[in-house]
Amino acid sequence: MSQLFKNSGAHVVKVGNHSIGDGRLTLIAGPCSIESREHFLETAEGVKAAGATFLRGGVYKMRTSPDSFQGVGPAGFKYVAEVKKQVGMPLVSEVTDPRQIGDLLEVV
Repeated sequence: MSQLFKNSGAHVVKVGNHSIGDGRLTLIAGPCSIESREHFLETAEGVKAAGATFLRGGVYKMRTSPDSFQGVGPAGFKYVAEVKKQVGMPLVSEVTDPRQIGDLLEVV
Protein backbone atom coordinates (compact mmCIF):
# COMPACT_ATOMS: atom_id res chain seq x y z
CA MET A 1 0.00 0.00 0.00
CA SER A 2 2.81 2.46 0.72
CA GLN A 3 3.81 2.12 -2.95
CA LEU A 4 0.67 4.06 -3.85
CA PHE A 5 2.00 7.18 -2.15
CA LYS A 6 5.58 7.17 -3.41
CA ASN A 7 6.52 10.09 -5.62
CA SER A 8 6.98 8.58 -9.07
CA GLY A 9 8.49 11.61 -10.75
CA ALA A 10 5.38 13.74 -10.27
CA HIS A 11 5.72 17.38 -9.40
CA VAL A 12 5.46 18.57 -5.81
CA VAL A 13 3.11 21.49 -5.30
CA LYS A 14 3.66 23.74 -2.27
CA VAL A 15 0.59 25.32 -0.69
CA GLY A 16 1.60 27.44 2.26
CA ASN A 17 3.47 25.13 4.64
CA HIS A 18 2.03 22.01 3.01
CA SER A 19 3.09 19.96 -0.01
CA ILE A 20 1.09 17.80 -2.38
CA GLY A 21 2.92 15.06 -4.25
CA ASP A 22 5.85 14.67 -1.86
CA GLY A 23 5.00 11.06 -1.03
CA ARG A 24 2.88 11.78 2.02
CA LEU A 25 -0.87 11.33 2.05
CA THR A 26 -2.78 14.57 1.55
CA LEU A 27 -6.30 14.60 2.96
CA ILE A 28 -8.72 17.32 1.86
CA ALA A 29 -12.05 17.41 3.71
CA GLY A 30 -14.92 19.75 4.42
CA PRO A 31 -18.46 20.61 3.43
CA CYS A 32 -19.67 20.56 -0.14
CA SER A 33 -21.20 23.94 0.53
CA ILE A 34 -20.51 26.52 3.23
CA GLU A 35 -23.88 27.27 4.80
CA SER A 36 -22.91 29.53 7.72
CA ARG A 37 -19.86 30.60 9.72
CA GLU A 38 -20.82 28.33 12.62
CA HIS A 39 -21.35 25.30 10.37
CA PHE A 40 -18.05 25.88 8.58
CA LEU A 41 -16.07 26.38 11.80
CA GLU A 42 -17.51 23.23 13.40
CA THR A 43 -16.70 21.22 10.27
CA ALA A 44 -13.19 22.72 9.99
CA GLU A 45 -12.37 21.85 13.59
CA GLY A 46 -13.64 18.30 13.02
CA VAL A 47 -11.67 17.65 9.84
CA LYS A 48 -8.51 19.10 11.39
CA ALA A 49 -8.91 16.86 14.43
CA ALA A 50 -9.37 13.89 12.09
CA GLY A 51 -6.04 14.63 10.40
CA ALA A 52 -6.99 16.56 7.28
CA THR A 53 -4.25 18.64 5.66
CA PHE A 54 -6.50 20.99 3.71
CA LEU A 55 -9.97 22.34 4.36
CA ARG A 56 -12.51 22.13 1.56
CA GLY A 57 -15.54 24.36 1.31
CA GLY A 58 -17.77 25.43 -1.53
CA VAL A 59 -18.39 29.17 -1.53
CA TYR A 60 -20.43 28.84 -4.72
CA LYS A 61 -22.49 25.72 -5.32
CA MET A 62 -23.86 24.52 -8.63
CA ARG A 63 -27.40 23.15 -8.59
CA THR A 64 -29.66 21.77 -11.26
CA SER A 65 -32.53 23.96 -10.06
CA PRO A 66 -32.15 27.74 -9.80
CA ASP A 67 -34.55 27.61 -6.83
CA SER A 68 -32.31 25.41 -4.68
CA PHE A 69 -29.51 26.57 -2.34
CA GLN A 70 -26.68 28.12 -4.38
CA GLY A 71 -24.16 28.58 -1.59
CA VAL A 72 -23.47 31.69 0.47
CA GLY A 73 -21.61 33.37 -2.41
CA PRO A 74 -19.49 36.45 -1.70
CA ALA A 75 -20.85 36.72 1.86
CA GLY A 76 -18.92 33.52 2.58
CA PHE A 77 -15.52 35.13 1.97
CA LYS A 78 -15.56 36.65 5.45
CA TYR A 79 -16.47 33.26 7.01
CA VAL A 80 -13.69 31.57 5.08
CA ALA A 81 -11.03 34.09 6.11
CA GLU A 82 -12.01 33.84 9.78
CA VAL A 83 -12.22 30.05 9.88
CA LYS A 84 -8.99 29.51 7.95
CA LYS A 85 -7.16 31.76 10.40
CA GLN A 86 -8.74 30.11 13.43
CA VAL A 87 -7.93 26.51 12.41
CA GLY A 88 -4.71 27.28 10.52
CA MET A 89 -5.56 25.32 7.38
CA PRO A 90 -5.47 26.31 3.70
CA LEU A 91 -8.76 26.14 1.75
CA VAL A 92 -9.62 24.25 -1.41
CA SER A 93 -12.75 25.27 -3.29
CA GLU A 94 -14.17 24.88 -6.75
CA VAL A 95 -14.73 27.52 -9.38
CA THR A 96 -18.18 27.19 -10.90
CA ASP A 97 -17.83 30.19 -13.21
CA PRO A 98 -14.62 31.84 -14.49
CA ARG A 99 -15.89 35.22 -13.27
CA GLN A 100 -15.44 33.98 -9.68
CA ILE A 101 -11.69 33.50 -9.95
CA GLY A 102 -10.74 37.05 -8.95
CA ASP A 103 -12.78 36.91 -5.76
CA LEU A 104 -11.72 33.37 -4.88
CA LEU A 105 -8.02 34.21 -5.23
CA GLU A 106 -8.26 36.18 -2.00
CA VAL A 107 -9.45 33.22 0.10
CA VAL A 108 -8.37 30.03 -1.67
